[in-house]
Amino acid sequence: MSDAGVAATAAVIAACAAIASAVISALTSYAASRRSGVQKIAEFRKEWIENLRTHFAEFHSTCAEISVVVKQYDNARDNNAKDRIGEEMKAKMGRLSYLHNYIVLMLNPAEQLHQQMEEKLRAMRLSLLKTTEHPQIVDQQPLDLKAFSELARKILKAEWNRLKSET
Repeated sequence: MSDAGVAATAAVIAACAAIASAVISALTSYAASRRSGVQKIAEFRKEWIENLRTHFAEFHSTCAEISVVVKQYDNARDNNAKDRIGEEMKAKMGRLSYLHNYIVLMLNPAEQLHQQMEEKLRAMRLSLLKTTEHPQIVDQQPLDLKAFSELARKILKAEWNRLKSET
């Protein structure tokens, strides 16, 4: 082979090596970019789960507080105390309504557990609304806070498992 042939062969090999290097670099960059995107989504999902947990806990707590306030209203002896307690009930019901709507907006209406939670939130809020309008029936419609907590835990666990499987 002549010097020109060796030089041409060397040039072709160098060009192939450069192309292969560029392809490998592009694939590596693409894979890193995908991993980064998956990690970012996982971070957002983790924040969403924690936010949902916080609002579930506050909804639960507010329901319990309203139940206590209704009993205080029922036991109040004078109108001033009843008025003060009535205003407290209204404020707590307003907060409960906000929490209900906030949580519903965070849920996925296409998922079975989320649908069950939406129904549970609505039923609990309506039960408390009836109770605050008619405090004498508080004991006839007990809240099922335990069932609410169990459903919330199921949702949070399912979301945590989804997060782990996606990363």
